[in-house]
Amino acid sequence: MKKALITKEKIVVAAVRVAETVGYANATREQISKKAEVKPATVSHHLGTMPNVRRCIMRRAIKDSNAVVVGQGLADGNIYARKAPAELKDQALNLMRG
Repeated sequence: MKKALITKEKIVVAAVRVAETVGYANATREQISKKAEVKPATVSHHLGTMPNVRRCIMRRAIKDSNAVVVGQGLADGNIYARKAPAELKDQALNLMRG
């Protein structure tokens, strides 16, 4: 795998971890870069704008069946979260209900 793909993967994984803690809509480029151990400019280079960063977070959360982050997206009305598999959305909603 090319270094650029490895770096992007590392950043996306870090972004999801940050989103689990602070919320996907509240994750910042600086928080993500710190978690991924890269410069903020590297996050921008690989993921682009913050709206695109949030799309990447949600898509990865769905791929990984991360109900915590998907639940945050559902609460925020995220279009990708709304398109998540029904079982994952149910898990997310159950987590939100406590």
